[in-house]
Amino acid sequence: MADGVVSQAGTVLLVETVRKSGLDAAISVALVLASRVRLRARSPATSP
Repeated sequence: MADGVVSQAGTVLLVETVRKSGLDAAISVALVLASRVRLRARSPATSP
């Protein structure tokens, strides 16, 4: 049981660190931009 508690505490620490550093927002922006690029690449309107 102690291993589960330590693992959960480590996960919480990691998530809080990502949030406070702003990495979560940066990843979200990067994913949105990447999805837009993929959508444009598939669009028949942009094909020559």
